[in-house]
Amino acid sequence: MTEAKSSSGGSSPGSPILSVRGLWKNYPVQRTDASIFARLMKVAVGWTGALDEWSPLNTGLPILKGVDLDVYPDETLAIVGPSGAGKSTLLHLMGALDAPSKGAVMYRGSDLTKGGSVADEYRNRRVGLVFQFYHLFPDLDALENVLVPAMVASSVHGWYGEARARYSARALELLQRVGLEKRLHHRPAQLSGGEQQRVAIARALILDPEILLCDEPTGNLDRKTGEEVLALLWELKAKSGQTYVIVTHDRKLAEKANRCVEMEDGKLVQITTNASPGKPEVSSKPPEPSISVDLPSAPSAAHKGGEVAIYLGAAFFVLGLVGTIFMTFAAGGVHVILLGPFALAFVLILMGVAMKVQNT
Repeated sequence: MTEAKSSSGGSSPGSPILSVRGLWKNYPVQRTDASIFARLMKVAVGWTGALDEWSPLNTGLPILKGVDLDVYPDETLAIVGPSGAGKSTLLHLMGALDAPSKGAVMYRGSDLTKGGSVADEYRNRRVGLVFQFYHLFPDLDALENVLVPAMVASSVHGWYGEARARYSARALELLQRVGLEKRLHHRPAQLSGGEQQRVAIARALILDPEILLCDEPTGNLDRKTGEEVLALLWELKAKSGQTYVIVTHDRKLAEKANRCVEMEDGKLVQITTNASPGKPEVSSKPPEPSISVDLPSAPSAAHKGGEVAIYLGAAFFVLGLVGTIFMTFAAGGVHVILLGPFALAFVLILMGVAMKVQNT
């Protein structure tokens, strides 16, 4: 289990609302030295389902390596660390969106990793989630997106009874609090990034959860809009008193939290208690423009040639099959096999697969 150094003294009072114990998460990945059969199957038919889980062909990629952490009621906990440290994976496990390879996630003493009704109730009513990329339904407007968790929580009879009116009033109140009362019936494509994130925050709060998990809530926003969203989160917390767990790369934001957890290589390396946590400041400085363009690499000539060879091989295989059936009928039921097209098909497909494997 991972033991993290603690600095600035002090401890959070009372019992934790959320605890993780001995948490390991391992994702199987295709080995670079996998057998030629496994690699041929992947390239030829694009199928890796069973191969990805077959231990002789795979080695695991450990993301979390024995994490222990407690989250206390009404605190704001920031999780920081370099990319690939396991921050988002830990947050997803804390939200019961994924299952750990080993260990437990405990909510008020109940083990969420066992699944069932306890985990379902927790996911729907006890925890709210805010993602970096919003994850709004594109065909629903802002009001309908906010109402989705409430619809899931209600029965059909209950929703078309009193629940719909009650939750609609709650959704309207939340959208007003996040400043979107004039954008109720706009779809995500008609909203800016900051407005979409405000809708996502309102959606996360619709059922008044005890815990709000935020995965880089400002990572997809410009600096000024990000600061406004963070200020909004702190304002909502002051009114509602949720427990916040926020994954971030922003050290200034982490300093505003009650505690800051630093992760590195799947482990907690330090937990810092901030002496003077506070509300993030909104800067009046204009955001600095940044342009980042990732250009996809073009497939090599050998890779394209391999694809052409496979398609030609498949065509000759079909030709041989049709010719065999035709000649069999023409010969009065005597089985005749045209070896030429089949042999050529085999050679072409083998050549094409080899060319693609060589360039994988």
